[in-house]
Amino acid sequence: YAVAVRVSAAGDANHLPGSATVKVKVAVSKASQKVAVKAKTAKLSAKALAKRAQAVKAAAVAKGVSAKTAITYSKVGASKKSGYFKVAKNGKITVKKGLGKGTYRVTVRATAKATSNYAKAAKNFVVKVVVK
Repeated sequence: YAVAVRVSAAGDANHLPGSATVKVKVAVSKASQKVAVKAKTAKLSAKALAKRAQAVKAAAVAKGVSAKTAITYSKVGASKKSGYFKVAKNGKITVKKGLGKGTYRVTVRATAKATSNYAKAAKNFVVKVVVK
């Protein structure tokens, strides 16, 4: 922001009247923010996955999610068979049909978007997916 300040002084018997203008630039940086999230375990049935894809809501795999701005989600990777997992922007994890029994770990990134007041922030968390 640029601010102009004008100062004026009236004269008297000993001083002449005068004025001065000073321009000042003020830099305001965006406030930082933190993304808080704690991962949970998702349990799926191998029998159901043999028939069709299964979805797990964000609330079922992440708790205590908070930030100053809106949060979006994305998949960072998976411990194995990464192609079977898809993470939607709202945090819903979809597991494709045909995934076999086992324990899988999906790394998800929660990102709080930047606004005019806050800087962007992100945090990775690992969701454990158990297929029985």
